[in-house]
Amino acid sequence: MSDSFKLSLTFFWLSLISKFQKETMFKNRRFWLLFGILLLPVSVLTASYIQDYFRSPELYQTGKEPLDLAVGDLNHDNSLDVVTANRKGRSLSVFIGNSDGTLTFIQEVDIGLGATSIAIADMNLDDNLDVVVSVCNYSCSKNEIHIYHGQGDGKLVFAEKHNVSGVPYHIFVRDFDQDQFPDIAASDASEHRIILLLSNQNSDEFSISYLPTGQRPISLAVGDINADGFLDLCTANQSDDTVTLYLGLGEGSFSAPQTIGTEDLPYAVTIADINGDTFEDLMVAHSSDPGQVITYLGNELGVLERYEVIPAIGRLIFVYAEDFNLDGKRDIAVTHKSTQDIHVYLNENGSFAQSEPLSIPTVHEIFSLLIADLNDDGNPDLLTVEFNQGILSVALGKDPEGY
Repeated sequence: MSDSFKLSLTFFWLSLISKFQKETMFKNRRFWLLFGILLLPVSVLTASYIQDYFRSPELYQTGKEPLDLAVGDLNHDNSLDVVTANRKGRSLSVFIGNSDGTLTFIQEVDIGLGATSIAIADMNLDDNLDVVVSVCNYSCSKNEIHIYHGQGDGKLVFAEKHNVSGVPYHIFVRDFDQDQFPDIAASDASEHRIILLLSNQNSDEFSISYLPTGQRPISLAVGDINADGFLDLCTANQSDDTVTLYLGLGEGSFSAPQTIGTEDLPYAVTIADINGDTFEDLMVAHSSDPGQVITYLGNELGVLERYEVIPAIGRLIFVYAEDFNLDGKRDIAVTHKSTQDIHVYLNENGSFAQSEPLSIPTVHEIFSLLIADLNDDGNPDLLTVEFNQGILSVALGKDPEGY
């Protein structure tokens, strides 16, 4: 995560991709330059934005059909490393980060089945980051969650696998029961639920439980909607046009589900505080045509309140929230099935509907994106995985010319 769905998800998720085709920093003064750019013709805007804010992307070959990516310092050199989860390649591609923001490929890890989603965390608390990946075969009749332990030098070795019924699509690793050991949550679109694996601390075992959702929960998001210190879970349920919210109650337990009706084809979700009130909010991206993003505000009651509908261009397949112009407010970025552009909507005091989207062109059509500072220069870098081409693209951020 990245925001990451990330999110590459088999069945409907992958068929959509195959047919058409889961934390960031500009300076305040850049807002005025961005505003000026908005006055230019679209063709000029597109060229200016990528030229002024990102360097030309470096392209790195991955295994076949990368669906997701995550970053972390795998080798303790204070530079972020990148791992991609590759579906058709049935592998993880591991890249070590250099201090200048470039990457060096060091390992292709055979995982035996197709990867759908990935997370990085220290699962065994040995101070080395590990990789957790959800996997399945093409018919999704064999479904597992794998853990690969980091060796401290950037390389990974297989540690354990956990067989689960259903299909774990979009995964998160968090400490849901506050015992200091990471746990795993995954959306399961085939069985219409969330799969929850709570760590049994020093053992390699997890207690597995299930939380029912609406029909076909494609994407999963984790956050704190009511600011009570306990993590909440939310899914986008593509087949019945709803989202399902579970409030965390502590010790790995959750409230009864809340079902919130939304518009056609909710596909991707992310959680972030967009209005600065300390309560995290929900953004739902729809794969209808045309697409839209709908925001829901959190509050102390843990009841999501529908706030704003943001019109979008084409069908949306990914949504990401980050502060793109360093004004202290989270902006919204989306990707589409029908264009190579990432569109960014600037946060205007919690509102987005009046923000003309800024266009960031990419080399190929993409699914997910991730923002990270790979070269530690204070500028956000843009990472994408390009499914059809088997490419990891890295566009390093830079100060606009003359600033």
